[in-house]
Amino acid sequence: MADKAHPRFVTPYKYAQLCGVSDSAIYGRIERGALEVVEEQTLNGATKRYIDTDKFPPSRLNDYPIEYKGKKKKK
Repeated sequence: MADKAHPRFVTPYKYAQLCGVSDSAIYGRIERGALEVVEEQTLNGATKRYIDTDKFPPSRLNDYPIEYKGKKKKK
């Protein structure tokens, strides 16, 4: 079975699904500047953000969780 072609522009949520990570990981990459977004105006005046999948092809991304070590017990 051939792989389905992904759409040219996808929302950050859909991009996260394609990459296999959480949407907060994608939003974090957008804030750090690792991913660029294209902003478009909708008919009702709202701004939608899209990621260009030709420029940033979706692939499996490593989503390293932040380890919480908790409070240290006094010995």
